[in-house]
Amino acid sequence: MEVGSPSSVTPSTWPAWIRILGGMLFSLVLILSGVQFYLAAPGSAEWLGKFSPKWAAGFALLCLAGLGAAGLVWIGLLHPQRLARPVARLAALRSKWLRSASGSRTWLSWLLALAALTLPAGLLLFTPPGDLLSGAFIRLTILLASAGVFAYLICAEPAQLGDLPGFASGLVLAAAIHITLERLSSVTAYPFALGWSEGNRLFDYWMVVNQSGLTTIPPVAVPDTYRLADAGRGWLWGIWFLIPNTPIWLHRLWNSALWVLPYLVVGLGLASLAHQTRLRRWIFATWVFVFLFQGPVYPSLLISAALIAFLVRPGHWWRSILAILPASYYAALSRWTWLPASAAWGAMILLADFRWKRSEGYPLLVRRLAIPAAAGLLGLAGGALANNRMISPEKLNSSMALSQPRLWERLLPNVNYPEGLLAGLALATLPLVVLLVWLVWSRRWELNWVQVTAYLAVTLFFLCIGLFASVKIGGGNNLHNLDMLLVSLAVLAALALRAAQNGLDGLNAQALWPAWARAVLLLACLLPSWSAVRLGSPLHLPPDEQTQTALQTIQEKVRKAGKRGAVLFIDQRQLLIFGAIQGPSLAPDYEKKYLMDKAMAGDAVYFDRFYADLRNQRFAMIITEPLYDRMQAADNSFQQENNAWVQWVARPLLCYYVPIETLPTVRTQLLLPRSNPQGCP
Repeated sequence: MEVGSPSSVTPSTWPAWIRILGGMLFSLVLILSGVQFYLAAPGSAEWLGKFSPKWAAGFALLCLAGLGAAGLVWIGLLHPQRLARPVARLAALRSKWLRSASGSRTWLSWLLALAALTLPAGLLLFTPPGDLLSGAFIRLTILLASAGVFAYLICAEPAQLGDLPGFASGLVLAAAIHITLERLSSVTAYPFALGWSEGNRLFDYWMVVNQSGLTTIPPVAVPDTYRLADAGRGWLWGIWFLIPNTPIWLHRLWNSALWVLPYLVVGLGLASLAHQTRLRRWIFATWVFVFLFQGPVYPSLLISAALIAFLVRPGHWWRSILAILPASYYAALSRWTWLPASAAWGAMILLADFRWKRSEGYPLLVRRLAIPAAAGLLGLAGGALANNRMISPEKLNSSMALSQPRLWERLLPNVNYPEGLLAGLALATLPLVVLLVWLVWSRRWELNWVQVTAYLAVTLFFLCIGLFASVKIGGGNNLHNLDMLLVSLAVLAALALRAAQNGLDGLNAQALWPAWARAVLLLACLLPSWSAVRLGSPLHLPPDEQTQTALQTIQEKVRKAGKRGAVLFIDQRQLLIFGAIQGPSLAPDYEKKYLMDKAMAGDAVYFDRFYADLRNQRFAMIITEPLYDRMQAADNSFQQENNAWVQWVARPLLCYYVPIETLPTVRTQLLLPRSNPQGCP
């Protein structure tokens, strides 16, 4: 789709049922936004049951604005001629102030368009109202308004306020900017972990680089019970540890970049595969970015996907094979379940131009399939060189991921994921899947039975793998385990664009597409964009004074305990590698994420050793997140995970060790051995 290109689609050209349905949905969104604002607003007085006069006035203005917007939309959908005069005036204002004498867009129009896309993200992520405006429908309303203003500002038709291509482009561009700023909002020098596993993952990456011998950091002995991060992921995130004394904010900036740039690179590679022009290439790349972030897809997998997207092409066999091999190797090096991903994507692209008729005979079919099949098999071999767990029955049976219980109820709506995995996946992918099926069915995208079979086999295989991994205990609150499926669908979207340039020219193909298909295409832009803008809120950190006081407290306690023996950092290990805490004798085993994995697997053999070390008071002090001896009910988020942690970790720890200091503002607790533990495992 091209930003601001002429569009023949006006409200009156849509069928009545689509116009009525669109108006009803827009009105419902406004109503739900108002309800969410009412519920989220602070209750400080009696007006409307909770508001002060000032808040009541603001809420009343919001309701009036919503009613006005809904009224204008309904008039525009049902009686667009009644808005002809105000539309003409607004279009004339744009032509006067935002267009040159030749009618082209001025720098001011582009500047205002960028502001329309950026200001909502700035409001939601960097100002106090961002916490209040966290409702899903509130953010959807803001997204629609942002895209509408963008479409108005960049519309090339002097007689129109906007067009569908501009509006759809505004949706995905606003979502991409929101994601980028949300990632950048975590770039801070704050020394404590920002999330449940952030600090310990930084320690994992440091260990991967440290064990290579390429750094000047003194090596740390790693016991068998300590799990290093997967090498591919560890090197990708830990590369800056090759430079001594890099600050934590730099690693957080690199983390933010990794959650943005690989998405765009994959999108640009797929746009190149689809033979898009420069402007459409960037719009399509941005849509791929937003679509894949619904997982989200981990950057280490996207590195492999980028190699495939840029280098694998039908007819370029040697170049394709040389790209598939390292892509498969790196994917498997990062996570063993990714072993088949790059080989499958490479084979999908190599089959794009496959042609065969039954009259040509099956020997010719075999010969033509030989090269794509060989490329796929070589890709699998490259992945097996890096990590052969998937093709080794012994290693597969010993995998902790397969020994943990499956919570199949998470396929349906639940407290961890209100939509449930199945409905969440449908919202993320169904519009695109419907379009792809329709394009094949209507022969706008001509595929033979070999291509259909191959594409169906890949997507169904990755669907099954993704759902099986998602229902494992510890998961099921998003779609990140369906990453291979999401990338496969993005590849199919690029192949569809490549196969039928004339019929699939984005939203400019209105004359060739039925109205319902255009509506579904708009949904394929809207739903991923809505998913993106629902993320994030202003970052809240404790005051610097409290942070420094907590560090001083931990440093002093650790210094004293370190004279008596080893200090175990179950959590907050980043304090050690960035110099915030110095001096203790490090105990690198029994890390929080690994303990949680073992707890969810119920690995009694592993915990026998842990309990023996606790019983023998091996550690002079233990630093962890605050521990609670409390089982959760079924209506609590991640109830099974919490209860496994309490049973296998928290209760034994609190039995053998006693908390001497709890620092709630930095989520840290310090424990010392009990003098006479009783009834411990």
